[in-house]
Amino acid sequence: DRLGDLFAAFSERRLVTLSQDGLEDGLLWDMAEWYHLAGDRLPLEGSTFRDLHDQWYPIIRREREYLESVERAELDARPIPYPDEMMALDGAMINKDLVFRVFQRAGDIRDASGVMGNCISGYAQEASEDLVKLYWLEKHGSMYANIEVRNGWLRQLYGRRNMRLPEQEHHVVVAWLEEK
Repeated sequence: DRLGDLFAAFSERRLVTLSQDGLEDGLLWDMAEWYHLAGDRLPLEGSTFRDLHDQWYPIIRREREYLESVERAELDARPIPYPDEMMALDGAMINKDLVFRVFQRAGDIRDASGVMGNCISGYAQEASEDLVKLYWLEKHGSMYANIEVRNGWLRQLYGRRNMRLPEQEHHVVVAWLEEK
């Protein structure tokens, strides 16, 4: 148990007890992360939580931000797996205005979230692991809508800021997807 191991490690190093320091579980988890990242560099003996916080939080925050940026870069670079028949549809005209598009990388999905003002970026990892299929529609050269298909079912088809498409367009896209 990680929390128990951590508590034992802190106790062995004579860190001020939890009751004296007034630590809550969330703060203890922060300290666990600090201990993990900083290792022996943390001078635990005789230290209070406030001492550790003031000394190490800025350093650990930078390390955490760096690790998150590395993880984000690795995720962004992941290709999105699609069946060949869906890849072949990339660029297909749905009607005279709408073009069907596939996302190439998880980073493209994250970027789409900023363009569309929605939460599609939260599905980037699932898409890279082939748990969900995400597509997008282009209209007049710009991203117009996002599509989520999960387990073969259309789950979401929304425009900017999760607005519904005009009813006629919605029906055209749904009919086209069902045909494919």
